[in-house]
Amino acid sequence: MKRIHRATLLTGIAVAVIAGGLAGAVRHGDATAASTAIPVSIADGLQRAYRITVSETVPTVPPAVAADRAIAVAKENFGWAGSDSATAHFVTFTDLNWGDIVNQRSPGVLEGATVIPKFVGKPVWLVLLPNARIPLFGGKTASFYMATLCVFVDPASGAFLKAATVAG
Repeated sequence: MKRIHRATLLTGIAVAVIAGGLAGAVRHGDATAASTAIPVSIADGLQRAYRITVSETVPTVPPAVAADRAIAVAKENFGWAGSDSATAHFVTFTDLNWGDIVNQRSPGVLEGATVIPKFVGKPVWLVLLPNARIPLFGGKTASFYMATLCVFVDPASGAFLKAATVAG
């Protein structure tokens, strides 16, 4: 892999890299890693729709799982989505809507409940699968919508953590 010594910053959201070959973003199939920022529309869409924030991170040690493996995990879980390309971005993410529910007033009623977030400042691979066909269930005919599928992969174990879609 090509060595990259500085991160590219785009509107406050950047992907940092470390010398030694770990790139902030890796396009699946490319032998050379390119440092590119997460598209602002993706970061904004995750924040607006899901209260998920992603931000630049500089790993203290290289992740055990390489970017290509993170992309493979995303495609193993969501290969049916038909995305023709993928990029992996090493980021820190916080998801304020995913976690343990406490102080729930009535079973099954989330209004007024408190969520203790499971992912706060967690380093992850964010794999973007653009132009994914996301199925809609429940109608008389099969239908779908097109979106960017955002897949979060644990950089230590390679485990799938969660996924979300962002329009565009």
